[in-house]
Amino acid sequence: MNTPQTLKHPSNIVVFCAAVIVCVTGLARAAADEWAAVNPPAGLAADSWRHLVNHLREKPYTVAEIQPCLDLIAVALKEGLPPDAVVTRLGEGVVKRADAAALRATVQRRVDTLRTAKPLLTDAGHPFWNTPPMQGLLVAVASAIESDVPMAGLRQALKQAGGTRAMRIKFVIEAGESLKLMGLDAETISRLMEDFAARSLGCGEIVRATQFIGQQHRAGVAGSRIREMLWSNPGATSPPR
Repeated sequence: MNTPQTLKHPSNIVVFCAAVIVCVTGLARAAADEWAAVNPPAGLAADSWRHLVNHLREKPYTVAEIQPCLDLIAVALKEGLPPDAVVTRLGEGVVKRADAAALRATVQRRVDTLRTAKPLLTDAGHPFWNTPPMQGLLVAVASAIESDVPMAGLRQALKQAGGTRAMRIKFVIEAGESLKLMGLDAETISRLMEDFAARSLGCGEIVRATQFIGQQHRAGVAGSRIREMLWSNPGATSPPR
């Protein structure tokens, strides 16, 4: 490779490298500094915004790259969807250094699943109040949809659990997502979610049942047989220990 005469002297090389470092650092600072002038989406908590911007400055991303995602967060706020659920998903993508297009797709997916989850709750008799427990349930349903938990199972479980506390229903939905991630078939997942909801299991019992199911599934037991084992005692209302 032909090296320019000016870079053949060691001192010139040092000066050149220092100039490159200054240039790159300057570009990074410029990307970070422009965030100081950006206003958060109206209604977003200051702590959430500050935490997100710190991630964006650290990577760094420009305002132009992230603006489509911020617009989606603003839409979520206007529609009464939990903004932190959207911000968290954006932050996860930023930490992974996803490109701007992938970040927008990820955020759009979260907004779409929250939109789908909201009527599932209201149709099942769970009014969507703007309270932390109900927002937590909404996010759990959205996450389950993203994990491809059977919609029929989600609907039926929510209906079976109508009128019960949001926290317990959330455990039922999260258990269904865990079963899906374990690789159980859709029919078994749906039936087990209905069981959890209809039998009014406590949160600890749901966790124990999910662990039992996972153990049996890893041992190669068929889903229908696992369900039989789970409720093998006549009138059983809780999973085996």
